[in-house]
Amino acid sequence: AIARNLQALGKPMDDLDVRPELMLQSQIAFTRADRGPGEQQVRDRLQAWVISHPKDFDAWQELGNLWQLEGQTVRAIRAQAESSFAMGDLIGAIDRMSAAQKLVRDNTQLDPIEASVVASRLKVWRQTLMDRMKDRERRL
Repeated sequence: AIARNLQALGKPMDDLDVRPELMLQSQIAFTRADRGPGEQQVRDRLQAWVISHPKDFDAWQELGNLWQLEGQTVRAIRAQAESSFAMGDLIGAIDRMSAAQKLVRDNTQLDPIEASVVASRLKVWRQTLMDRMKDRERRL
């Protein structure tokens, strides 16, 4: 309802006023016993939200919960990793993303785009960790 009103006023969908409604809808979708198209719509909106707000660790966590419900384990683990990264836990993010990459390797039937995202993010985060370690060594 809020999102439709914002659209009518010409405000962007990613306006911060939308987040509380989106998070509540996500929690409701997660706790409902019956699964349906509403859950997918909430997941899609949440996906769009984290694309434009990548540091929103709570939204990443909610998205991971919804993907887990759908049996999308690799995506769920990737969302957990993104949540860890958004909280500043680089080592935790690498650990979770490494677990996702192992699942990708063990299951060749997974979406190749998702596999590519996992590999790419993991590579960037590992390089970030190496850079931080080098900076720390220079300071000592």
